Amino acid sequence: MVSFVVVYPAVIFVGILSYAWWGNKYKRSICKSKASLKGKTALITGGNSGIGKATAIELAKRDARVIIACRNKAKAEAAVFDIRKESGNPEVLYRIVDFMEFSSVKSFAENFCKDEPHLDILVHNAAVFGTGEKYGYSAMVVTNVFGPFIMMHYLMRKMLQQAETRPVRIVVVGSDAYMFETFTKDKLGQIPDKTSSSKTVFKMYGLSKLCSLYHFLALTKKLQGKNISTFCVHPGTVNTGLGNGFSHETSYGPWLRRIIMGLFATDPYFGCQTAVECAVAEGMEHRSGKYWSYFKEQELKPHALDQDLEKELWEECEKITECK
Repeated sequence: MVSFVVVYPAVIFVGILSYAWWGNKYKRSICKSKASLKGKTALITGGNSGIGKATAIELAKRDARVIIACRNKAKAEAAVFDIRKESGNPEVLYRIVDFMEFSSVKSFAENFCKDEPHLDILVHNAAVFGTGEKYGYSAMVVTNVFGPFIMMHYLMRKMLQQAETRPVRIVVVGSDAYMFETFTKDKLGQIPDKTSSSKTVFKMYGLSKLCSLYHFLALTKKLQGKNISTFCVHPGTVNTGLGNGFSHETSYGPWLRRIIMGLFATDPYFGCQTAVECAVAEGMEHRSGKYWSYFKEQELKPHALDQDLEKELWEECEKITECK
């Protein structure tokens, strides 16, 4: 007679594998829009790897002029080579920006506005997960919250001017991690370090994504009737480089990450498809201002809809970044 102690874990293991297999199969939908992006310019932050790079390839395949914004020149050049080769589109360029440096983001946005005649699609994908500190704040808050706030501030005039004659779409790559944290101004100042637990670091990441969501919702209100469509997209669990550094800060991190990603994650090609849909599909402007996941509009958790906190965060970011 087979021991219950052996059978029960085996059943659980098979169940997990089945769930992962069916879940990934369900998540492997693709954007079916054949819309041409000829004559349009798309800016993709964090476009040298993962979801950003996959998105760049998809937009380049549709004949967009694609500009990826990256921190590392060597990685940006390698990504441009790959994107051009994969898409067959030579109009793929890069610009350097470091979202950890306020001055870098400001210069990047100002130079973009000066040099580029159009900005039709903005896909904000750049983000970090892990430890580190800058300006007295967590690296995740600086990169995922303050940096994008500055960029949007300095790009906004150009987008508003363009929207008078041709539409603009903004796609923010978000995360369901927002569900697991709430916002207070005091939490913005918390700085996880290498001694912090994984839970602490994840909660700070969740806070940064909640803040990003508040920014998205506030921006959507400000842009109503302006011919600028906004979308926030949760891509699901995607096997990218996000969090690689943090996973190696513990002895079990690398193999645990491999197991989780192997079972539950999809690859960047499938992970980018909902963002691509929001960026290119016909008629999406009528579904602006929504939170998306796997091609469907998702209902936000009540704490993400707190307009008082949304306003409080916006004003705090204006003060910290000096963008008013």
